[in-house]
Amino acid sequence: MTRVITRLLAVLTVGFISAAGWARAQEPSQARVRSDAQALTERLHAPCCHEQLLDGHDSAPAKALKEEIRARLAQGASPEEVEQELVRRYGSWIVAVPKDRDPRAGLSIALVLALSGTAIGLALLGLRWVRSTREASARLASTELTPAMGPGCAEQLDDRLEAELRRMDD
Repeated sequence: MTRVITRLLAVLTVGFISAAGWARAQEPSQARVRSDAQALTERLHAPCCHEQLLDGHDSAPAKALKEEIRARLAQGASPEEVEQELVRRYGSWIVAVPKDRDPRAGLSIALVLALSGTAIGLALLGLRWVRSTREASARLASTELTPAMGPGCAEQLDDRLEAELRRMDD
């Protein structure tokens, strides 16, 4: 009796392991179908309008086309074959973003260049401010306002200021 139970458990274990392996083997193809369908719906116009992409459109024709795309991909058709069939059926207008010329690819490069240019410009501006502050400090340090800060210093400074202002007015 224990032999029968042991063999039955062994057969069930092998069966469960095989079923789990088969299920895992099916997951990548389902994931591939989902990702390919998502990629196509992000590049194609909805069939009922020429403005919105298929992935963001909820009309009945758009939903039907999404289901058709998923079904054809699940049957083993490649994304290129599905796209070609849709172009034959609807015309070239259905392709909103050509696969080989995706304008979004250049956006990241443009963003990096713009941010780099801004950072370089700010760094140069900061260096210019630091340099002008140092030069002003050096000029101020080299200029003696009075020989000695003693009694009557305020009057001497007032006289120098007034003389400078008169000279600027002339």
